Amino acid sequence: MTHQAESKMNRKLTGALKVIVLGVVAVFAVGIFAYNGSLHVRRQFSALRDRVETLQEMNADLKNTLYSLTDAKTLGSVALRLGLVVERNPQYLHVGSDPVVAQRN
Repeated sequence: MTHQAESKMNRKLTGALKVIVLGVVAVFAVGIFAYNGSLHVRRQFSALRDRVETLQEMNADLKNTLYSLTDAKTLGSVALRLGLVVERNPQYLHVGSDPVVAQRN
């Protein structure tokens, strides 16, 4: 084998080696970026899950407050405090002699 043939073969091997090394480096770079992206998404998901839990707790507190304000005992005491009385025969449900309540025919 002549010196020129060896040189030509070395250039081919060097070129192939460069391509392989660049491919390996590219695969590692893509892997690192994908891993960092997955960590970022995981952190965001965890933060959102914590936020949802906080909002659910706040919602439960608000519901508890609403239910305690609209409780029959609470509304009864508010009505007594305001001087309201129970109407036994409410006239506002009738217009003239006809009831206002709608019925299906």
